[in-house]
Amino acid sequence: MSSASLHTRRRVLAYLAAGALTLAQPRLGWAQSAGLIEPPTLTDGQPFSTDSVIEMARSLAGAPFEPPSTELPPSLTDLNYVQYRDIYFRADAGLWKQEDIRFLIEFFHRGFYFKERIDIAVVDDGEARHVAYEPRLFGFGDHVPRPLPDTDIGFSGFRIATNVENESGDFGEFFVFQGASYFRTLAVDQAYGISGRGLAVKTASPEGEKFPVFRSFWVERPKPGDTHIVVYALLDSPSVAGAYRSPGSA
Repeated sequence: MSSASLHTRRRVLAYLAAGALTLAQPRLGWAQSAGLIEPPTLTDGQPFSTDSVIEMARSLAGAPFEPPSTELPPSLTDLNYVQYRDIYFRADAGLWKQEDIRFLIEFFHRGFYFKERIDIAVVDDGEARHVAYEPRLFGFGDHVPRPLPDTDIGFSGFRIATNVENESGDFGEFFVFQGASYFRTLAVDQAYGISGRGLAVKTASPEGEKFPVFRSFWVERPKPGDTHIVVYALLDSPSVAGAYRSPGSA
């Protein structure tokens, strides 16, 4: 794909690779509960490689733009701030929580300002397996309207934590993706600042800025002992597309 064509296509393929991690102190700890619950369900795998994702972006580049789905069950369509804050991911349901891996992933529920559906998959041994939404993964307080979803409605984003080697052995959050093309990350001895964009085109241009939105993510399953994690992201916009690889460290 030529550099000229990248800026005329609708679809955006972004590679976001988190580099080597040497965290000294966690931003927060993931609570340890008395009883573990089953981790998120992963569907049957589909062949996956870097080349296949690039080809996916190319094949979708000429397709008519379709906004991300914002359809939600009636009980979740018009959540206010208090109601949305009453939904939380269960600490013991984190992906890889019960495995010998230095990372875990928690997922964000859809609703309030975050209605767009984002699909997330785990890549392992050349296969991508979709992470299925299930209400059992979340806690719902009294402020949350019922009934709860009974189908796979996807997620609004996710956050990644790493097992920090300190006296407590807590996990510390260092990467967050949620809503539009926003993400936040931090490094050693840092605190979260403003959110960044996965991709911004024609920033401050009189013609108008372009901010493609996240549509899908693929996260490579780290091996035991790995101190890095790789995330692939697909971004989409009605009029702009491009591919890039952005390494980062925390």
